[in-house]
Amino acid sequence: MTRPGLEIHAGAVRQRLGDSLPPTCRVLLVGETNPYGAEPEFALYCAPANSAGGRLQRLVLALPRTQYLAIWRANLCDGGFDRDEARARAARLLYGDVEARLSSPWSVIVMLGLKVSEAFRASTAAVERWEPFSAMDVGVPGRRLVYLPHPSGRNAATWGEAGAFERARELVRAAAPELWT
Repeated sequence: MTRPGLEIHAGAVRQRLGDSLPPTCRVLLVGETNPYGAEPEFALYCAPANSAGGRLQRLVLALPRTQYLAIWRANLCDGGFDRDEARARAARLLYGDVEARLSSPWSVIVMLGLKVSEAFRASTAAVERWEPFSAMDVGVPGRRLVYLPHPSGRNAATWGEAGAFERARELVRAAAPELWT
């Protein structure tokens, strides 16, 4: 189900389950762009296995595929990364789509990578740069942000550190424990 004006997708699992969705839908995973296509259902999709979505599902979150696909997922840009487009989209994801009068169903936004965190930071009153592997409240009622390094294989230095996957998982678990219940 795509939300008009937000172009968010939680995969075919969400379409099948409708209103009986598990509470995992209170989480939104946000990436930069998708080299496999701009369709919302492909945002952070967990295939191929070595894609950012595949690594996020298997290594970082260690969730079963079906459960991962029930989580809201979005990219900030279609095609190439555009800073202004990313900032505008981040603001809509954080505050809701005022023009469409839609509030968002998520309370936890997991920002993946520096470009994504910078786009969200520009949408808040935050002055200082956020550090990876951190969580923060940004003065938006009902919203908590979690900042993880980008899950791509090109970020091997960060994800190659001992305990990096476990550290990320624990951070997300603290913000959204229902993902693992």
